Amino acid sequence: MTLDQFNSLSKNQKVVTVCNYGKYLGNRSSNNEILSYYKMDMVFVELVYNVGVCKLMEVRSCSAGQDSYKFS
Repeated sequence: MTLDQFNSLSKNQKVVTVCNYGKYLGNRSSNNEILSYYKMDMVFVELVYNVGVCKLMEVRSCSAGQDSYKFS
């Protein structure tokens, strides 16, 4: 799957795709967020959870082939 194909999916489709095909890389946490990282083919995905409301807030992605990784 390419970055453009992944980005064209709805938020729900992105989450299902990551859960089914993504390789879990790890978590990072801050005051009120947990960031979970996954890799699929040539795409890195960051799932942003808000701990205060127990909700997935964002799905960010970037290409694994980029020199500097900037999630969008």
